[in-house]
Formats: sequence, structure tokens, C-alpha cells
Amino acid sequence: MTRVGPVKSVVFIVLVCAMLIIYVYNTHVQTARQPAIRPWQNDLKSGEIVKGTADENDKSVPKAHNEIEKRILKIIDNIKLEEGSMTDNQKELKINNNVVVKSLACDSSMSRLKVIFRDILTTGRTLTIGVIGGSISAGGGLSHWNKVYIYGVAESLRRMLGSPVNVSNGAVGGMGSRDSLVCLHTLINVSQVDILFMEFAYNDFYTIFGGSGEESLTRYIMKRYQAQILYLNFIHGHMILRHSCDLKEESRSKPLCKYYDVPSISLAHALCPLIKTDKADDLWSHSDRKKHPSEKAHRIATLFILQQLKKTLLEVAEGILKVNNANKVDGGDRKSVV
Repeated sequence: MTRVGPVKSVVFIVLVCAMLIIYVYNTHVQTARQPAIRPWQNDLKSGEIVKGTADENDKSVPKAHNEIEKRILKIIDNIKLEEGSMTDNQKELKINNNVVVKSLACDSSMSRLKVIFRDILTTGRTLTIGVIGGSISAGGGLSHWNKVYIYGVAESLRRMLGSPVNVSNGAVGGMGSRDSLVCLHTLINVSQVDILFMEFAYNDFYTIFGGSGEESLTRYIMKRYQAQILYLNFIHGHMILRHSCDLKEESRSKPLCKYYDVPSISLAHALCPLIKTDKADDLWSHSDRKKHPSEKAHRIATLFILQQLKKTLLEVAEGILKVNNANKVDGGDRKSVV
């Protein structure tokens, strides 16, 4: 038997290892050099040309954009339909356009709300609205809790957005803004709220404490959360009894509105002519000796609020479409909003 020397054995092993290394290297390099196969290319034969290039067939991102645009166009249609319902309600409540305009006692940029609506329109996430306040927002004097203005607002927004709207009611009878600040995290999860109504009525404006707590509460929320705050000022029993429009909000919430850029909606400011002419008796609940506003007053509050929210929602929706359409005209050079 011929014996293989140790030197020849070592050479043989080295050659085998070298050939193995070269084979593995070539295999991986050739694989790496091959273009990635996308799902729509699986049925293509080598070198075959089919209708539609890679960029035309890979429409995952444009398709997403198209879906968003369709959703926004549908929402704009919904807003137009809801405007008709709001007009009917306005006629039924015998509220003219001048009264609606006067209901916005203090305007704001709605900058936070615009960011919120833009996010909701482009992502399709659920909107959440909330309220902190006293017995009026808790349903005092009403036949059912769902007659409170915030639930009417939620239902209208649901129709406009075409999706559910969550409601978080943290109002408690007798609660003022000072109390709400102390108990805020027990009453409501502000971090989950997009639009927050603050309504403290008699509990703030006609007590020895005044409305100083409203400033502290506003500042606390503005610094820590992204919610859009809206002040809501209702009418009060003594106004109707005295036929007087004692607008404490002029010296309380109005300065805060200007400083913190928070809109203020006021039933008292808008309905003062009715109060002074003794035509506001149906705005006060008779079931609890006129301690709280009536269902009609809550419907009017809903109408006033929706006028501002609808206007902002429509502005944001049309703004998104305008930017995207301009982007298409420019050949996609500019960044799309959606």
C-alpha cells in the first residue's frame, strides 16, 4: 500500500478548503448581485417585459395617499350635509345668524385644534372630546344625561367624520375650577382628550372665590397636554329673573382667552337681547325650580360649539387637499401633506 506523506496530506487539505471557500464566495456574491424580487414580479419570466414598470406597479404608498384623499373628500361631503341639519336646527330654535356670530365671545387661532384635526384626517384615528365643569355639564335639570350639550356635539362630529367619537364627561355638580384642578386626574384623563370644554358657570363667577382658579387650571393643562381648550359660558338663573346680562366672563374668561389663545363661547353674550326683553323663560329648566338651563339651552350651546368646530374641520380638510393637488401639479417635487 502506498502511503501519502504528511506534506502531501496538508497540501491536499488546503486545496480542498480553498476550493470550498471559492465556491461559497461565488455563490453569495452572485446572489447578492441579483435584484430583489418584489411580490408583483414573481410571475415574470427572465427578461420578459410586462405592462407597468416597477415604480408603476409598486403603489403601496400612493395607494395609501389615495385612500386618505378619498376619506377627506367623504368628510367634506359629510360636513356639507351636516351644515344642512345645523341650519334646520337653527331655524327650529329660532336663532338667527347674528346671534350665532355673537356666541363667539372671544376668538382664537384654534392652532391646537388644527393640528388635532389634521392628525385625525390623515391617520383615521378616533376623536375624543371631554368636559370639566359643574352641574350644568353634569346634566342638572335635564330629563336624561344624554341631553347635555357635549353629547349632541359628539353625535354631529361622528356624522361629519364618519367614525366614532369618544366622550369623557368629568363634570361634577357644585364643582368649580379650583376643585377641578385639585381633582383633575380623578375626574378625567386629559392626556386622552383632544377637545376639552371648560364650563364652570355659577360655581366660578358668582362665588367669593371668583374665577382665579380658571387661570390656574388653564395654565396647568396648556403646559402639560395637547388638548384644545374651549371655554363655555352658560346663562344663569339670576340673569333671567332680573332680566339682566351680568357678564362676569368679560372680566374673567375673556382676558384668559386673549392671553392663552383659547376660544370662548357664551350663551349669555349671544342671548342677552332675549334675556332683557323677558323672552328667555324657555331657556331655563322648570323641573328643578329654574336652577339649571333647559334642554333647549343645551341644544343652542351645541349649535354654537359646532359652528366653530365645523369651520375649523372644513378649513383643515380643504387645506390638505389643496396642498396635495398642488403637489400633483408640480410632479411630486413638493412634499405631500398625507
